[in-house]
Amino acid sequence: LRQLSNKIKEQDLLFHISTKVMSIDASSMQEHLTTITEMIGKYAGAKRTHLIIYGTSGQREDLQYFVASDQYCDEQQNEGDDLQEKRMIEIQSEIAQSSWFERKFQDEGYAYIDQIGNLPLSARVEEQLLEQQGVESLFAIPIMRNGIQTGMLRMDFSTKEACNGKDRIQTFMTVGNLIGEAYGKAE
Repeated sequence: LRQLSNKIKEQDLLFHISTKVMSIDASSMQEHLTTITEMIGKYAGAKRTHLIIYGTSGQREDLQYFVASDQYCDEQQNEGDDLQEKRMIEIQSEIAQSSWFERKFQDEGYAYIDQIGNLPLSARVEEQLLEQQGVESLFAIPIMRNGIQTGMLRMDFSTKEACNGKDRIQTFMTVGNLIGEAYGKAE
C-alpha cells in the first residue's frame, strides 16, 4: 500500500510539473520555475532545493537561481540583503560548476551523497561549501537540454542518509529533462 501511495505521489508530481512546462513562456518562466522548485522540494522532503540554470552562454553572469526551503518562503530576505543573496548565488554556482559534480554526472548521471563528510579529498572545496550551509546529505541531477547540461537540480537534506534519492532517480531525471525543455521553450 505504501509503494502504491508513493507511486501516486510521483505521478502527481510529474503531472503537475508537465502542466507547468506546457504553459511556460518567457513572461511566466520565473514564476513557473519557482513553483516547480517548491514542488520538487516538498515531494523530496528536502531542507532546500536549488535549481540552477546556466543561461544561453553557460557563464555565471547568465546564471538563473531558484531556491525553495522547507519553510517555503519563511526565509524571505530583508531589503539590503542583496549582498548575501549574491554570495549565495556565487556559492551555488561554484558548487554547480565544480569538476566533482561534473564527473559524477558524466559517470553516473546523478550525484548522491549520503554523508557530506564522506566526500573524497578531490571534493574538499565542495564539502566545505556544503557544510557551511548545514547540508548533511544531498541528491543532484543535471538539467539537460538537447543532450547538453544547462544546469543542476540539487536537493539538500539536514540529516545524514535522509534523502533516499537513489530510490527516485528516474523520477528526478524526468523532472530535470522537463525543466530543461521548459527553459528552452521559454528562451
